[in-house]
Amino acid sequence: MIKKYIFQGKEYRSETILRQHLVTTETQNAETGEEEVFFLAVPEVTGDPIEFWSQFGVTYSEDPDPVDVQLKALEAGIQTYMDSVAQKRGYDNIYTAIGYANSTVTRFREDAEAANQWRDQVWVTCHKLLDQYLAGEIEALTLDQVIERLPQIQWSTTNEYSD
Repeated sequence: MIKKYIFQGKEYRSETILRQHLVTTETQNAETGEEEVFFLAVPEVTGDPIEFWSQFGVTYSEDPDPVDVQLKALEAGIQTYMDSVAQKRGYDNIYTAIGYANSTVTRFREDAEAANQWRDQVWVTCHKLLDQYLAGEIEALTLDQVIERLPQIQWSTTNEYSD
């Protein structure tokens, strides 16, 4: 959630910065040209924050963080993508594919190893992309753009189903 505090037309993104401003507010007196310093002691927030801050002339709101919302949607989309890749191979989802790690059937066991390695590579790639985005190195990506950048799975090439 993004907390937003607005005091005297100025927006503050954290309570700490707002409190610093409320403790020492320097303004220039329009009539005298001298600087004035106002001190305002604000106790700890109790009860409803909107109501609490309004008594000090502060407008308070909480909005969903658009980055968090977008990341959750991308995570869900990537998970669905991985599941669909596993389903094309005949598994219920990526987890069931990985669940064959101890199978006595060579192809299932090799598929499980491939699915596990691929899942790790997918999430490492996603985290690197997120780091690049947060560092301002790349623009926000759509799900399709993220999927284009993901590694491809290398399923087992064993055709036999014997143990």
